[in-house]
Formats: sequence, C-alpha cells, structure tokens
Amino acid sequence: MAKKLFKFSLMLLLPMILLPQLVIQASAGPAIVLSIPKGSISAGDDFQVTLSGKQVSDMYAYEVNLTYDTGRLTFVKSVSAGNGYAVNPIVNGNKIQIAHTQLGNTLGRNGDVTLATLTFHAVKQGSADIALDSVKLLNSQLVATVVSGNSKVSAQIAEVSNGKPEADVFNNDIINVIKLVHSFESKVEEAKKSNAKIEIADIHGHWAEKTISTFVKLHVIEGYENGTFQPDGKITRAEFAAIITRVFDINGGAVQSVVLKDIDSHWAKEAIEKLAGAGVIAGYGDETFKPDQTISREEMVIILSRIINLNHVDKDAARGNFRDMSSVSSYAVDAIKDAAEAGIISGKDDGKFDPQGSSTRSEALTIILNALNLNPQLKSLLDSLN
Repeated sequence: MAKKLFKFSLMLLLPMILLPQLVIQASAGPAIVLSIPKGSISAGDDFQVTLSGKQVSDMYAYEVNLTYDTGRLTFVKSVSAGNGYAVNPIVNGNKIQIAHTQLGNTLGRNGDVTLATLTFHAVKQGSADIALDSVKLLNSQLVATVVSGNSKVSAQIAEVSNGKPEADVFNNDIINVIKLVHSFESKVEEAKKSNAKIEIADIHGHWAEKTISTFVKLHVIEGYENGTFQPDGKITRAEFAAIITRVFDINGGAVQSVVLKDIDSHWAKEAIEKLAGAGVIAGYGDETFKPDQTISREEMVIILSRIINLNHVDKDAARGNFRDMSSVSSYAVDAIKDAAEAGIISGKDDGKFDPQGSSTRSEALTIILNALNLNPQLKSLLDSLN
C-alpha cells in the first residue's frame, strides 16, 4: 500500500516538474511568501526561513524554486509542513527546488498555511538575499497554477569579532536594522549615480566638511536658502529630532499616549511624535517639548543612548575621562561615559565635555555619523560614498 501511495505522489508531482504546458497563470488569489525571524544573525549561525502560502485553495501539491546568495550562505535543509511526501531538495548552484504532495484521495489545504522551513548557514558578513523564482501549485483535481514568485527576504549577517557578534548595535524595538541597511543602500546608490556637487559655501575647509557633505549627499539635510549651512550655528531640539527620525527611519509607536502641549502647530510635530511614541524622547515634566530651544550636548547623548545598545559595542576605557563629569546630570552620567568609550562623542580641547552647553549643527551630525558607523554594514556603505 505504501508503495502505491509513493507512486501516486510522484505521478502528481510529474505534471508540475515535467509538463509545464499544463500550468495556467493565476490572475489573483493565492500568494507564496518568505519570512525571516527578527533578531541578529552572525557569521557561523544557522537560521531559518519560512515558506508560507496565503489564501491558498485546495492546495494538494507544490513545486517551489528559489535562489540564494551562495557567497554568504550555505543551504542546510528543508523540512516540509503537513502530511504527505516531500521530494528531497534539488540544489544546483544558487538555485533550490523543493516539492511536496499530499497522499491519497483527499482534498488539498486551504487558507493561510506553512509550506516548509528552510535552514541556512551564515558564512560571511553582509546582506544575503533569498528570493522566490517560481511557484507551481496543484489542486486535488490535478489542475496546476503558476503563482507569481516575487517574495524576497534579506539576512543581515554580522561579523564576529573576538568571539562577540556585532549585530545588536541598535535597539531592535526601535530600529529595524534590515530596513535601515536597505534604506542606506538605496540612498548611497542614488548619491553615487547623481554625483552632485555640494554647493554650500560655508563648509569648505570646516573640520566637519566631510561629515556635512555625506548627509547632504544622502538628502538627510539641506542648506539654507542663501546657500549656507551655518555649521557652527546652534541646533534646536526640533531640528535634532527631525534629523534623528530621518536618519534612523523611526516610525514611532502609540502616539496617542504621548502628551506634548507645545508641538501641535510646529513644523516638526510629526518627527517629534514619532520619537515620543517610540520612547526615544519624553518631554519635560510640564508636558512640553520646547522644540525651538537649543539642544544641549547632554540631551543629544541621552536620545542616542535610547537608540543604541551601548552595552553591545566595543569600548575603550581610556576615553570619557572628562574633567567636568561633576556637572553632568545624574541620569546622564552612564550614557555619556558609555558613548565616549564607544567613540560616539569626544570632549573639547580643554578636556571637558561641556554637558550643559548648546550643541552646534556640525557636532550633532558628527555624533550621528559616529553612531551609524558602529554598524559594520552601514560604515562600509558610508565609507564608499567618500
């Protein structure tokens, strides 16, 4: 009996594998998608990708063809979900083919279902794509359907340095690292294609010229209408919030739970609400944000400390011994010390940090760039721009 069922299952798979002329195109209906779990992946790790069907109807058998990045990944195995018979995966170069059928005289599966779980081994640091190439579904009446295969996932693989993964630089509850890296890939590519000349008169020869130019090329900032940037001008709390939201692509959280009475008609309201909703800023005790007040150096560090996992980055204990740590607010001492040891901030020529002093526009961009550079993939992208 088992032998007969085995032969029957192969007969069902043959029309899909050998007779593509029997396949009809699907105009609407089912979709096949890939998904990858959140969390860090380091070189040397195994991780899983789930293959799912959405709104399938009477799905009795399937054949799925995928491609993957062989330079950064090794295919380990595929485990099919549900009862039936699975053909051993066929791997040819960067292509994988998996197929499965149910057994016996039974109806196919319906609704949202898991088809298979694929396991990959991360070999090398970088962004590794896994994509659907083609999908064929067969119903219990042996009618085949081609489903558009346009789903793709990207595994962001971190290097391992001294046995410690460098993946969780950013707070995953606030920053979608995969989305952030892809965003910068697009911005850097666009900047390279345009090769636009930076026409800002007052940054040439400035100590932060390279940093300012980087953010201008990425369209994160612009100069003033008179063609200047005013790099040594003060930056307001609203301006810093807007840049942080734009750079880190922060979408916020439960905005309705945040009460800030003085931002309703402000130009930066949306950016401020996103940061507040994500828990990056909280406002003052009187339920105001004071958006047009200049931001202090201490306040900038506090905001960044809520975005960056400062406990997950390499540090140099020789940094951060500022002469004026006694003037730092008690709630900011650890954040300033950690940020200094991580290389995000530095002191002034007199060995002080000046925590209560107002930050300049160039100083704000510098510490944001230093924070981005903690992620090796972002650092590589930003370095390539210059």
